[in-house]
Amino acid sequence: MLAANAAAQAALLEYVEGIAVIRCFGRFGTVWRRLERILETQHAAVLALERKPAPWLAAFGLALELGLVALALAGVWRIAAGTLTPALLLVFLVLALPLYRQLFDLGLSTLLLRFAGGALLRVEQLLAQPALSEPRLPCMPHGQTIVFDQVCFAHEDQLGQRSTVLRDISCVMPAQGMTAIVGPSGAGKSTLVHLIGRLWDVHSGAVSVGGVDVREMSGDALHRQVAMVFQEVLLFSGTVLDNLRIGRRDASREEVIAAAQRAQAHDFIQALPQAYDTVLDEGGASLSGGERQRIAIARALLKDAPILLLDEATASIDPSAEADIQRAVATLTQGRTVVVIAHKLHSVRHADHILVLDQGALVEQGTHAELRAQDGLYERMWRTQQQAREWQLGTG
Repeated sequence: MLAANAAAQAALLEYVEGIAVIRCFGRFGTVWRRLERILETQHAAVLALERKPAPWLAAFGLALELGLVALALAGVWRIAAGTLTPALLLVFLVLALPLYRQLFDLGLSTLLLRFAGGALLRVEQLLAQPALSEPRLPCMPHGQTIVFDQVCFAHEDQLGQRSTVLRDISCVMPAQGMTAIVGPSGAGKSTLVHLIGRLWDVHSGAVSVGGVDVREMSGDALHRQVAMVFQEVLLFSGTVLDNLRIGRRDASREEVIAAAQRAQAHDFIQALPQAYDTVLDEGGASLSGGERQRIAIARALLKDAPILLLDEATASIDPSAEADIQRAVATLTQGRTVVVIAHKLHSVRHADHILVLDQGALVEQGTHAELRAQDGLYERMWRTQQQAREWQLGTG
């Protein structure tokens, strides 16, 4: 039942969110039939769940009704024997009927409690998941150098099976410099960055910031050190001002506007109906991708953390917005330790240090020139991207 409900909800959400793609490819019939099959499976699972207690519930109701009939017959027998008057029997039956109805409701409530108990058990299992540990005596970092020491990490599924994402990663990301992380899709780039912010804990090895293992720092201390700007920007319900102040809740309006100006976001915000007090649609749907990205950069500027974790901000942005985003990123990275996930190698060729990941392993590291000289994975990726940039549509 739970699996059928989860599959139905996922399929329905996928259908609604993907309806534009479905229209473009004319696949309404195929996709709709798939959704119908999943909903029919859910319907069958719900019916099976409802039918299972039905005989017991019917037997319980029948026993109560037969009890009331037996009580009435006993009363008639007592009247025939002369030990009970009809008026007293009528009063007794009238008073007994609500009691029997309450007993029936009690049986139904008991059944509902069994279902509620199952749901409560799942909630308790969720709440029982251990939180990230907090040190008893938290340490403070000294500097912003980031060090990975033989780090391994794996995702764990519901059956407890682990799939390795990172294997024996050892590297140093220098303070006050830019470290780029590159590699094919699925190489583990995002996971590596998430471990710096301790969104997950490593399974073995250690990640340290300023000479201190991130597990020995308090959550607040670590989050004050780190700001994140990723490609997928999440905007919350509320005004533009509220979304920007997520970077620092106590920021004044003037400080927010100054951060937006540095992020090249002030002009388009001012053009909104109520400027900074404009209430955004769900997920910021009324804004373009470039506008959402600039709001995310303004958040990071407002936070003013010494370490910046940055996904390629222009990977899915149109060229007209790319220049503004690049200027905003350049402002954001000044004077900070920057770790950037790079998809376009030409955008990070001037990085102080480049890490090349492949299938969860660190296969190469060095500067752009050093990596090209090694003639390895980085050089092959560079040549492929250069060929793609020079490609032109044939006229023949």
